[in-house]
Amino acid sequence: MKDKIFIDSNIFLYAFDSSDIFKNKVASDIILNEKKFISVQVVNEVSNVMLKKINLSNIQIKQFIMDCFKKYIVVDITKNTFLKACDIREKYNISYYSFGCY
Repeated sequence: MKDKIFIDSNIFLYAFDSSDIFKNKVASDIILNEKKFISVQVVNEVSNVMLKKINLSNIQIKQFIMDCFKKYIVVDITKNTFLKACDIREKYNISYYSFGCY
């Protein structure tokens, strides 16, 4: 059985940032290979950074959003997601804000 892989917002942002070639390459490899999971929160956060810090156009941001829904399994954050995250946080003593638990 293959593990499910969740991509965090920072991975996308490293893929868009060419100032650190190593991080850019690793992040690009991650987002371009195999079907991965992202949350609606990731789409939201990356879109916001694209608009406010990278200064991409609305058309480019809309294209990113469409690509996300085409390339990735976009998971909505539900009550059950939060409750499962709380269980994982308690069991492993980690923050549920730092990972996807789908």
